[in-house]
Amino acid sequence: MDNSLRTHYSIIIPHHDIPELLERCLQSIPVREDTQVIVVDDCSRQAVQEKLKGLERIYPHVQFVYSDKCGGAGKARNTGLDLASGTYLIFADADDYFSDNFNTILDRFDTYKEDIVYFRSKSVLSNDPSVSLSNLNWMDSIFENYFKTMDESEIRCGIHNPWAKFFRSDFIRNLGIRFEERPYSNDIFFVVSAGCHAERIKVENDSLYYYTSREDSLTSHFAEKDGELEIRAEAAFNASIIIKQAGYHLHYMPSTFFYSRLFHENKKLYRHYLKNAPLAYRSRWDAITQVRWMEPGFAGKIWVYIYSLICLLGFKQS
Repeated sequence: MDNSLRTHYSIIIPHHDIPELLERCLQSIPVREDTQVIVVDDCSRQAVQEKLKGLERIYPHVQFVYSDKCGGAGKARNTGLDLASGTYLIFADADDYFSDNFNTILDRFDTYKEDIVYFRSKSVLSNDPSVSLSNLNWMDSIFENYFKTMDESEIRCGIHNPWAKFFRSDFIRNLGIRFEERPYSNDIFFVVSAGCHAERIKVENDSLYYYTSREDSLTSHFAEKDGELEIRAEAAFNASIIIKQAGYHLHYMPSTFFYSRLFHENKKLYRHYLKNAPLAYRSRWDAITQVRWMEPGFAGKIWVYIYSLICLLGFKQS
């Protein structure tokens, strides 16, 4: 087969409610014969779907799929996976967009042989992309540390979002992983599993993607909705188990942030995860130490130790 006629990339975009931002995302994607673009609408309102029909006419090269049952971004991404025909899978959120050099990066297809290719990304304000949200660009330090040490652990296991990465589709299908169809943290299992099991990865220094923040986004009031903290904590704990089983260990395991939140907001669930910490950490003491590191003040750190030691004594007595 003529290599120029093959589908090299499949870009999968879940969508729910703001077609205007989706159009910005689509505008950032170059029209190429080797690139498949799939938008999966997750049961949006009728008025929104009417606007999407208008986008279909403007972007005839884009495949629009409409779900009749709401399943969240995880289900939408899985629908896209079933339709993808590209050698590499690329994921984007509908309210984000790609960098100006995206087309140039796509031209490098023949240089990629790895299971996953990682790229830098930047965080900006959604309604004013000229405003950089430097406090959210925490991934920069992971890339900088990698280029200094060439240690792949944090790259493979510490960046949990599916965007700004190329996943080789054969690798993903052979691994047999899917996105979890849960309302929050649907992507962490997929990304961490892929990162831990990839035979070869490549880390690029180019920035591929802009991820945006706005007041009404899920991450603006992180883990504040009813049941959200518990769902995210479970997903992060399961991801930490995968990391440990693969032989990796991070300075902060994915579940550590949620351990810290649970320590303050749900002591019962904190005790539950602390009891099961050896599944995901080197030991319960390792988990306690990581939570202690996250406490800002000396008194808070001491209280983590005292309360956790009381829990440990209770585990021994039960």
